[in-house]
Amino acid sequence: MIAIPTIYRGIKFRSRLEARWATFLDAIGADWQYEPQGYTAGGVSYLPDFWLPEAASRGVRSGLFLEIKPCTPTEAEQIKARMLALGSGKPVVIAAREPKLPEREHLFEYVSNERGTWDDDGLHFAKCADCGQINVGYFVRDRQCGTCQIGLSDPYEATLMQARAEFNERARWRAA
Repeated sequence: MIAIPTIYRGIKFRSRLEARWATFLDAIGADWQYEPQGYTAGGVSYLPDFWLPEAASRGVRSGLFLEIKPCTPTEAEQIKARMLALGSGKPVVIAAREPKLPEREHLFEYVSNERGTWDDDGLHFAKCADCGQINVGYFVRDRQCGTCQIGLSDPYEATLMQARAEFNERARWRAA
């Protein structure tokens, strides 16, 4: 698959898929930065696509990196994500494919903590209906907000559909 550079909000993205995710992140109200900084570990360089400074992973609000891929991440891509998680202490989420409904999303998370680096898949983005925190978690297991412990997470079905519709309005972006 050949990436088509795309401009959205005045930012030149390396692919239309990245621009779709930027549209989705805007639709859900997430703060994001595109390719703000590169990292090197063990002689390997890595430039994550997005930094979400206010996002939470399973209720822990520490920010997270979001990497966009057109399909399931390769072993090399997974190794880079694990290295970044270990080196930064921040979760790294790889989104494989475009934003979809929660039961079909393909998010892979790599987290580093005191017990080492571990990974998880089958996750989705959600927003707490009470405190508004944007979280990455499991739809079935993580329905209660891990941040405020009160609200229920909205899996964004309507917002996802709106984000996809907005992206299809060609006026919001153009090929670079």
